[in-house]
Amino acid sequence: PAEVIDGNGAVTLDETSGIVSAQADAATARFLAEHLEARWGLRLPVNAAGRAGIALRRRAGLPAEAYSLRCDRRGLVIEGDERGLFYGAQTLLQMLRREDDHVTAPAVRVHDAPVARVRGLHIYMPGRDNLGYCKRLLDVMAELKMNTAIIEVGGGMRLRRYPEINAAWERFAAGMRQHLARGEAALQGDPLAPRRWQNSMHIELGGGSFLEQDEVRDLVDHARRRH
Repeated sequence: PAEVIDGNGAVTLDETSGIVSAQADAATARFLAEHLEARWGLRLPVNAAGRAGIALRRRAGLPAEAYSLRCDRRGLVIEGDERGLFYGAQTLLQMLRREDDHVTAPAVRVHDAPVARVRGLHIYMPGRDNLGYCKRLLDVMAELKMNTAIIEVGGGMRLRRYPEINAAWERFAAGMRQHLARGEAALQGDPLAPRRWQNSMHIELGGGSFLEQDEVRDLVDHARRRH
């Protein structure tokens, strides 16, 4: 983070705690609650009366996607814009520790803001067998506070108006896999010009086939929920 100011002691989170947010930030509150339960076994209700352990608050005046996190004996408060609250929640999840039978967060103040507007990765459209892996990759990108996934589509998504592209892509990828399996020299690189590689056809894109549009839409929705 841009700034960390250590305090004294730690704050214990338990099932008498809760998460409080405005309705506009309910998705981030639910995300935090789900991950607290999955990682730490803590079931914290969201917006339950009298159960404020973690507060998510919008705060004007901070840079875009910035957040401020305060953890002390008065409670745990994350402030920022919509994305800033999400990134502050990620930082909180990374701060937590288990001490004996308790889950604790250190007393601390954290201020953070991005130094680059676009932070992300260029990835290929995954094959159907790798959809779960790709979603986990997007989760890790969000943990690292990346905000952009550039997905190379090529022939890797069903193109309803141009099915010949999908059919040609499958034939091409299958043929190239056969050539590579034989180790043909032309595909391994030109010995006279070693920088001129011939095996960059991206045949792993879409697993050498293509996804249905609803599968791609589900992947995009997963990414959007993580900003």
